[in-house]
Amino acid sequence: MLSYLRPVLQGAKYAPQLFKVLPKAKAAKDAAKTLASGAKAAKDANFFKKVSNYLSPAIPGQKFTAMDKLMRFGPDAVVGTIVGAQTLANPEANLLDALIAGGTATGGSLIGGLGTAGTLRHFGKGRMSNQNLANAMGLADLMGSFAGDFASMPVGDALMRVTGGGETPFERLGRKEQQKYAQELEQQLLASYGLLPGVRGDDYLRQLGLA
Repeated sequence: MLSYLRPVLQGAKYAPQLFKVLPKAKAAKDAAKTLASGAKAAKDANFFKKVSNYLSPAIPGQKFTAMDKLMRFGPDAVVGTIVGAQTLANPEANLLDALIAGGTATGGSLIGGLGTAGTLRHFGKGRMSNQNLANAMGLADLMGSFAGDFASMPVGDALMRVTGGGETPFERLGRKEQQKYAQELEQQLLASYGLLPGVRGDDYLRQLGLA
């Protein structure tokens, strides 16, 4: 009996590792299925048309005017412009950093707004009046734009680290300011103990031949 149980008992000690690996394997399998489904959908000739229709902010039966486009897309462009200008104001940033920061902010805000408004239009069509749906889509677009802007920040930071030698302009500025503060603090400590020329303690340094 022991000869039959021994392999089972020996294998039992690997059970914790097995339980750790199984969820990862399942997640990898799910991700592969999702990618396969996405690739299959992208091959559809009407894929991009379907995506465009889904993200369209137009209310069914209503014309999407130039003023509607300005009110819907203008704030996204303004957000990107502000983020780019703030980045360019950083002495450690260059024009490429500003374009990356502003571009990712605009793209994230635009995609987030269109995604939330399009989803609401998709599920609200036929269940809400056009006017109520339009009002709700406007609010959804605003909230989605804020969420998309925040979600795009790590993307912009990652791109700026690639072009900036592993640091964003703000990280580089913070590091240099910390180094400057450490040097100033060191000078203050040395001066307080009379270990710098021209301060208290020079006579002692002269006696030692150090000044």
